[in-house]
Amino acid sequence: MKVCSAKSNDLSELPFIGVHEFKGVKIEVTSGDFSSFMEDVVAHMTNALAYASNGNQKNMVQSYIEHFRFGK
Repeated sequence: MKVCSAKSNDLSELPFIGVHEFKGVKIEVTSGDFSSFMEDVVAHMTNALAYASNGNQKNMVQSYIEHFRFGK
């Protein structure tokens, strides 16, 4: 299973990365799928922070940045 994110297989930020077993089935989770595109999204979202109208919008944009960067 691949996770779309700017970062690739960073175990310190993504504890779910690796091989897991569930009901006898092994699943390998990797991150960084579409990373070059997601890096651009993170950069543009970071620039968008300057245009947030209030704290709620700023928090939402920061949440999107974290999600797109790490896939969590």
